[in-house]
Amino acid sequence: MDVNHSAEHQLDPFPHYERMRKTAPVYFDEQSGSWHVFRYDDVQRALSEYATFSSHMGGDDASGPGQLFSSSLIATDPPRHRQLRSLVTQAFTPKAVDALAPRIAGLTDELLEGFAVRGSADLIKELAYPLPVIVISELMGIPPQDRERFKRWSDVIVSQTRTGAANEDHTAANVEMTEYFLALIDQRRSRPGQDLISTLLAAEIDGQKLTVPELLGFCALLLVAGNETTTNLIGNAVLCLAENPGTIDRLLREPALIPQTIEEVLRFRSPVQSMYRLTVADHPGGRSDSSRRTDRGVDRLRQPRRAAVPAACRVRC
Repeated sequence: MDVNHSAEHQLDPFPHYERMRKTAPVYFDEQSGSWHVFRYDDVQRALSEYATFSSHMGGDDASGPGQLFSSSLIATDPPRHRQLRSLVTQAFTPKAVDALAPRIAGLTDELLEGFAVRGSADLIKELAYPLPVIVISELMGIPPQDRERFKRWSDVIVSQTRTGAANEDHTAANVEMTEYFLALIDQRRSRPGQDLISTLLAAEIDGQKLTVPELLGFCALLLVAGNETTTNLIGNAVLCLAENPGTIDRLLREPALIPQTIEEVLRFRSPVQSMYRLTVADHPGGRSDSSRRTDRGVDRLRQPRRAAVPAACRVRC
């Protein structure tokens, strides 16, 4: 959760991150009751020492309202986290991912067709917003008529993570999404198809399959995180290109640089600006308190102990 929620901060959080690293690298936010960690080494420790800083969210029933993500990858610690990743990897093999490329390219071309004719467009509304919804829905075997519902659910739940408090809209979205996915999982179990949910139902590691709460958590995570991060990445990429004159021309001349450029955008303007951890054991910084969050507000670019990392978005040879 960000300390500063202003529009200016959201568009350019890096001066705030730099200021906090210098003046309050470990900061307690009384409003949210959480600690914010800003320096690279501290962040790396909080994200890697799961015995002290856990990813596990409260509640064990992922089918209950508000517990959509309690058994998902982002809310699970090792060793189960590694098992879940292995199971999910079976559905996202390099071959399976490569097979998606032509369809994604075709959808992108369709969405871009009107841009050239009109001479202008709302990039987020007309490309970055609908593209991930369509791709993820098709991947999961979701009917086209349900896409708008999915996007609405995603937006409501993402807004909850930003404000830190649930309201009636958040609760209703959680309940609706839970009921929808539970029905879909039951349907795919009895009538498997060629979609991702059917593949995950069949996936197995060491004789273990995904439980229903884990399947539910993965579906919700893919829908919400996949939509939000892809929309942000597209917008951030265009912003970075606009801020660096000549880069677009260079990419047109050297398209082999495009994958590296995308990685550079991910480094410079991460689609996700914070992550949480819950302290579950005593540590040198203070007491264990599972009700407190150890949040990350980290600039992935300007780390003081990573002096070789440039403070600008650069496409290199």
